[in-house]
Amino acid sequence: MPALSSPLLSLPPELHHLIISHLPYPDALALKHTSLYFYSLVDTRDYRPKVSWIVDRQTRGLACPKKSCIFKTDAAFCSSGAGEVRRIMERRRRHEECGKDGVCEVLVGRRCEVARRTAKRKANESWLLERAREIWGLEWWTVGVMLLALVICVDYTLLLRSFDVVWERSGTGILTL
Repeated sequence: MPALSSPLLSLPPELHHLIISHLPYPDALALKHTSLYFYSLVDTRDYRPKVSWIVDRQTRGLACPKKSCIFKTDAAFCSSGAGEVRRIMERRRRHEECGKDGVCEVLVGRRCEVARRTAKRKANESWLLERAREIWGLEWWTVGVMLLALVICVDYTLLLRSFDVVWERSGTGILTL
């Protein structure tokens, strides 16, 4: 048994097995990779949890792999379908599938705080972009080009100063170093 650094780890292994048996495949896979203890405890080699996860997603109307899946190993399954499974799992992990009405698709039956915060942040970002366009009357790429030109000028000036270059006007009117 590992060092008791978490309340979850203080539970007996029998309860760990019971909890793991109720986890959907992506959560079991994530738990498996949290520690050596759970890596040895969680068995994701069976194809049934993978299939039941896909069927569950299909019944809830969520994105499912459209190409064939390889169930042999976790790595093969996650990269099967041209990486389609991996992309679905990443979207799920970031709660990008959760509805705008606040219903969480990861923690079924709960309100999704992640989706709410993300929507609020995106609304704030779009508000800032609109205000910047109103104030400056410029597109962001124009501001970027202007900033780049400024950085180049400052860098050139600093470069000249760092080499202690002194420009002198020769008698011919040509600038020399």
